[in-house]
Amino acid sequence: MDTWLDEKALRDQKLGISATQVWLDDGGMVVGYYTLLPTVVREQQDAGIWKLLKPRGPFYGEVY
Repeated sequence: MDTWLDEKALRDQKLGISATQVWLDDGGMVVGYYTLLPTVVREQQDAGIWKLLKPRGPFYGEVY
């Protein structure tokens, strides 16, 4: 996990393709983290699984 956070997460954040938040305890050890990615899911006419996952409501073909 430390290697991924130091190398991959930091690199991706510097490139602007993700944002990672890390929680540390009082001793500086990682106790949790999450990464956000800018993602768009577009609905297709024959969406298959999309129809099962799509929440009810006035959505217009994209989920951000």
